Amino acid sequence: MMELNRMTDTLNRIGLFRTILSVVASRAGVKVAVLISFLVLGRALGAEAFGLYAVFSSSIYIAFQFANFGMRQAGSHIIGQTPEREGAVVRALISFFPISVLAFVSLVWCLTQYRGSVPIDSGWLLVLLSGIGAVGVSYTQGINLGRGQIGVFNLTEIILQIVSSLIVLTFFALSLMGLLELDLHLAIWSLAVGFIAAGTFGVWRTFPTRPSQPDDPSVAGMLCALLQYGWVYAVVLLLLTINSRLAVFFLAGTDTAAAGQLFIALRLSEAFLEITSAVGLVLFSMGTRAQDPVMMLKQSAALTRVLILMALFIGVILVVILPEIIRYLFPHAETVGKVAILLLAATLPFTAFNRTIYQAIAGLGRPHVGGIG
Repeated sequence: MMELNRMTDTLNRIGLFRTILSVVASRAGVKVAVLISFLVLGRALGAEAFGLYAVFSSSIYIAFQFANFGMRQAGSHIIGQTPEREGAVVRALISFFPISVLAFVSLVWCLTQYRGSVPIDSGWLLVLLSGIGAVGVSYTQGINLGRGQIGVFNLTEIILQIVSSLIVLTFFALSLMGLLELDLHLAIWSLAVGFIAAGTFGVWRTFPTRPSQPDDPSVAGMLCALLQYGWVYAVVLLLLTINSRLAVFFLAGTDTAAAGQLFIALRLSEAFLEITSAVGLVLFSMGTRAQDPVMMLKQSAALTRVLILMALFIGVILVVILPEIIRYLFPHAETVGKVAILLLAATLPFTAFNRTIYQAIAGLGRPHVGGIG
């Protein structure tokens, strides 16, 4: 019996690591393209304009995390635990879709009010398009996580990033030929198109869903169940997201160029942290369907230890290369201080821990635990 349990444990670990490896490997090439396009954008826009882009992009990112009210995680949890309720979850999500889009637009409006408005022409059309795409991405990802379809979830993430990056790189190539100028307006359009493309793909791969069952709860009843679980997750994610991006908004009020430099530092560190996020979401998806929570937590703890060691190594690299990257992108701007870079690098292990172990625990139905961090 003990030998059988040991063999089952080994097979479970192999399956978990194989799933995580496929997610991380598929994102590696995409992340390289994203980083290249990001650095190209910084060089093309200059320090001041890139600072404005940092504010707008951070607003979009925060709204993306919060405006779905935790519906992605709540829907995933319910579908993972009770697959026959998928139809009821989908009907509830569709009914709540306009509210999430309105929340997205409102949150971006609030976060960009330090300058009075979104700092580009046709800005609110872009915010609305981004909101429709972002909520579509979030909802369909939740359904696919609940089903255990990590591949579809991963493709949605890849499309979101690769489409925006390819648009930026195309605009940059055209600007080198003198055919157009890569400015803030075009840069933000690339974000909106990326969200719309990813949302469209998510809807295409997610539907049709399971049919509704005669004993399904009403739309209002399912919405209450989703919100009861999701609001905790939404608040925790908002706190985690603001914790990393709030300094960008504070700096932008006094020094837009410095905000852009800080944004570059954050994005480079997040290039590593996205690996931890990917691992965390795999653990979340597996946690929603876990038959043995103790085994699931043991595997999660083992992975978290490895990621913390990786975070320490990445932090040392950031301290060395980050000032040189910023000097190259903005040769005439004053570089972010070394103390700020050291503090950012020092937070990486703690963030890696939070993004992995919290997702695993939340997948088991305990989203409030992340609020402690």
